[in-house]
Amino acid sequence: METHTLQVGVAVGVTQLFGDLSSPDLKPAVGVTLTYPISRTFGFQLLGDLGTLGAQQQAFYNTQAQTRFTQASIGASVNLSELINRKTRQQRPEQARNHLSVYLTYGLIFFNATAYSLSDGSVQRLTNGPGSHRTASDNYTAKGVAGVTQTHEVVVPLGLRYCAPLSRSLSLTVDLRYNVVHTDKLDATFDHDNSTIKTLNGGDIFGPIPSGNSLDAWGALSVGLAYRLQK
Repeated sequence: METHTLQVGVAVGVTQLFGDLSSPDLKPAVGVTLTYPISRTFGFQLLGDLGTLGAQQQAFYNTQAQTRFTQASIGASVNLSELINRKTRQQRPEQARNHLSVYLTYGLIFFNATAYSLSDGSVQRLTNGPGSHRTASDNYTAKGVAGVTQTHEVVVPLGLRYCAPLSRSLSLTVDLRYNVVHTDKLDATFDHDNSTIKTLNGGDIFGPIPSGNSLDAWGALSVGLAYRLQK
């Protein structure tokens, strides 16, 4: 955790989508992290992620959702180990490089979600298709050309990262993260709504979300390597 030295990390892991579908369906993802400590306690974080999200539920929805996404966010991190054990680490500096950090960032997620029937694999609902539009500031009025292939929404990632040194420059990282997304579309399923493209006015998860709907989220557990650039 030397200050003012950029650290670049890559990681692979598994994701889980948390929304209206309650059964686990783990999917793969990869991530890149840039960390720039401004002190032994605080630092800046830049996160990038690419992968797939999944969830399923047989009861009521009979649905398996699959979401392909990319995500980028920026924020700050706090070295919890430094805060808790500052005196101990001054006495035993060799322990200072092993640390647990918490981070909070803010950014955008770009995604395309489709819900499939668990019975026959047919498409039930989708977030992007021939009729999907961007919306105006009222989040209702359609604007631009139809056929938008990616929905984008605000995301707030909160995570814990453990870092253990393998050498002076290289470290092993373990990351646990929860990402809150400002939408109910991430699993192509609305609250208490099991309509599909086979029902009247159903299946197209376009436009605004119904008032009062819960927000979706996704979590991830990943393992990676981080390289600290030398001064």
